[in-house]
Amino acid sequence: MPNKLVHGVHALIAFGQPYSHVHKRKDAFSQRMPGARHRQVKHRKYQAFGRTWDFTYPFATNECRQIERVRRWKGTAVAEEYMASLSHDVDDRIWDFDGISRSERAAIRNYWEAFCAWLILNPDILKEWAGVNVMEGRVLRLIDGVEVWEDEPALIGAYAALYNHVRFLIRCKAALRTTLTEYGGIDPCPAEGDLMVPGSCIESD
Repeated sequence: MPNKLVHGVHALIAFGQPYSHVHKRKDAFSQRMPGARHRQVKHRKYQAFGRTWDFTYPFATNECRQIERVRRWKGTAVAEEYMASLSHDVDDRIWDFDGISRSERAAIRNYWEAFCAWLILNPDILKEWAGVNVMEGRVLRLIDGVEVWEDEPALIGAYAALYNHVRFLIRCKAALRTTLTEYGGIDPCPAEGDLMVPGSCIESD
């Protein structure tokens, strides 16, 4: 399954928040049943792949209607969490990478994990490409056809948590360090033993 970094970065790009609590709740059962088997619990959309949705049409019409109902009943914040939950299952199904060898699957997963880590280490790119200003806590949204930067103060802390998690993964995973060096142009092990985000004020551990 995708780790919490991949889920978090995908949600950060799509919604302007990593929604880590949503992904943690979805994958809570994995602590008792590791691997793909945990998707038998709280992964209803994942289980419905090939019946109600596929990669061409990942979100069924009834799901879009349900999102709108949730928005009307419980507000936009809850509706967005529901969308993040649905997207979590889509990510899980993509991450299966069916039809290729185990070695190819591992290489592709490592590449995409490194790309997510690279994005977290480059907040300027998140701002310009994804419209997520993680350093100031602002998200670019389209409101009535107009692009507007909205304040999201909680984003700063959420980003700091992702950043610190990336540092942890880099320390633990040699393959991630190698991929970041070869494809991302990043030295994951600088002489001072720490990674720095340009212009950031994030404290070291």
